[in-house]
Amino acid sequence: MLNEEREAIEALGWQTINVYGYSHATGWTIGIYCLSGTWESILWDGKQVHARFPSPLAAAQLHVEIIRNATALD
Repeated sequence: MLNEEREAIEALGWQTINVYGYSHATGWTIGIYCLSGTWESILWDGKQVHARFPSPLAAAQLHVEIIRNATALD
């Protein structure tokens, strides 16, 4: 992963756990897995998988939208 991508993810509030994942203060995680020979990033809220992405940055960006929409409903 490029340092620029990692920095962009961290700027969205994510903490790097290791080269295979990130965690967020909201309790969500992004896991980076090799599934059937393809690298995917999976956005997880602790109860369910929300989506699979080609990059962890795309997962982090969806997280921003989900949290924004959830707080707008409060």
